[in-house]
Amino acid sequence: MIRAHLIRTLEVDEEIFASVVQYLQQFKGEVEFVHHDEPVVMSGKPKRVIKKVDDDFDVQEEFLMNKLCDSEIRVKSVDLDFDEVNAYPWEKFFDLIKTFRKKSNQEEIENPLPALKPEQNTAPQDNDHVFILTYQANTEKWFVGSEAHSGRNHFIHLLYWHHYILSEPVYPVAYHIMSTILKNETFGDITKYLPLTHDTPKGCMMDMCWNKTDVILKLRTADICPDCMLALADQSVNRKLLNQTLKVFDHVRSQVLFRERFLALQSYPHLVLDRKKGELVFPELSNLKVKLNPLELTTYCFFIQHPLGIILSYLPDYFEEILAIYMEINPHLDRDSAMERVSDLTNPLSNSVSEKISRIKAKLKNMLGEEIAQPFIIQGPNGGLKKIEIPRDQVTYLHLG
Repeated sequence: MIRAHLIRTLEVDEEIFASVVQYLQQFKGEVEFVHHDEPVVMSGKPKRVIKKVDDDFDVQEEFLMNKLCDSEIRVKSVDLDFDEVNAYPWEKFFDLIKTFRKKSNQEEIENPLPALKPEQNTAPQDNDHVFILTYQANTEKWFVGSEAHSGRNHFIHLLYWHHYILSEPVYPVAYHIMSTILKNETFGDITKYLPLTHDTPKGCMMDMCWNKTDVILKLRTADICPDCMLALADQSVNRKLLNQTLKVFDHVRSQVLFRERFLALQSYPHLVLDRKKGELVFPELSNLKVKLNPLELTTYCFFIQHPLGIILSYLPDYFEEILAIYMEINPHLDRDSAMERVSDLTNPLSNSVSEKISRIKAKLKNMLGEEIAQPFIIQGPNGGLKKIEIPRDQVTYLHLG
């Protein structure tokens, strides 16, 4: 089993980080993904500042305009479109990871958990991979970097992906995490596989993408070219790892291609509500899953059952209906505890239901993108009807039992 730990710098949005983790954890196999909630802080003076008016972005905007043609649709990732970002040397990111490793292992020594098996401890071991997800730039302006002669410490830059591809950052980030693990596990570290990379893009994970717009070919193809597949075989690649990587690649490719086709077709995917697993499933998106906790799922199911919409201040009138949904989703909870949680959800003086709606919206947008997510989001004016617009004939409601 290979373990990959995911951490984030302080400024990274919690929901985006959680979406990356949740997406990767859907793919079971050789790699186990361990996430750490506590963020790390980048300190010290940056070496430079990278601005969106740099030459790179002139190329990006021209590329996207050609890609979008006359369509008025845009990938709306304004929250991840900062005018400028601080840029640090690669060593700063790797130093943060080393500090995280040291701190985690020290905490494990000071607070041992004897009931846990060794593999259940969350502290990273020497052979574990650690990825730090960050909005901070690096001086070379790479999206992904790995520590030379280590092959176990890596950074992933979360900003500006939408300038190059019609996708939310979840998918290119997941793709590069898996490809980075595969390359470093197979060849050792970046110094070993760098000579194998392609300066001219082939749609292969080994494409260098010196021109960042070439990343669209890599992700639309999401494949490994025959020469690189032979190189992997020559190194006795871990077949289970390769299989898991290709599953992620295939899924990422489907997401990228669906978004490109959506611009022309404006065809929204079907939704399957799986209450037993707590998931919103989108079959046309290669069974993409959006995980909701029981109260979030209860909220969503309730609004699905009311296509004309509900004013939030009227929720107390629907207490018994909401309670029945919640207890069906969470059958092991005693009635008194269930009533307490639903009481908070339906209390007009509480912000609970608004928080659930906001979190559901963030999860859908992070996984589907702004445009595709719109009809699946619970939305409406303040004080007015809140509803989910998707036609109910596009929704399959899986009941428990």
